[in-house]
Amino acid sequence: MSWKIYLVVITNAVYSNLAELPEKIGVGHLNPKKEVSIMEAQYLDKGMSIGKYEDKIIIVSSPLVFDLLEKKDSEVRNKLFKIFPKSEIAVLTTGYVNGYSIIKDGITLRTYVIADLKSFVNYGQKLAEEIEAYNEISSDKDLMNMIREESPEDLEAVINENVGESTVFKLTKRYFNQRIDEEGSAFENIILTHYE
Repeated sequence: MSWKIYLVVITNAVYSNLAELPEKIGVGHLNPKKEVSIMEAQYLDKGMSIGKYEDKIIIVSSPLVFDLLEKKDSEVRNKLFKIFPKSEIAVLTTGYVNGYSIIKDGITLRTYVIADLKSFVNYGQKLAEEIEAYNEISSDKDLMNMIREESPEDLEAVINENVGESTVFKLTKRYFNQRIDEEGSAFENIILTHYE
């Protein structure tokens, strides 16, 4: 299965009123339309989907994800910091672009975005999940031989692209108790409200 995900995960959000969130982050013009699974939400072209998983708020929106990944001082980023000052905010995407950002207590710890074998954003210290992904990929002899054979001139770039994708899935374990691409994951059962 090929994955396409656009996720914003906000921790420590137990008492948050989800119905007020669109207004608070500046998209109050959106109205609730229907309930969708988190996987369905990834493929909706318009709007934003919002829901909860345990004590975390989940937002699915490709424009929001790219706004948070690409702009250091976006308006929505600042609003999220105000609303959730003591939360960890994770921004995760994979598909056409592999990227992640971890923001804790209003401070961006790490942001990395790679596509087409080029890193577009590379800020902060590498995460434990990122180091683990690199070690796993670089020690996989079969994979390394395949990369060397197919892309000898882009060896490091192909490794980094694979590390970016693997890191996204490793990070999902932080928020969903297990990787979302593992068998038995409850990820696909999460229901969100879609706003348009």
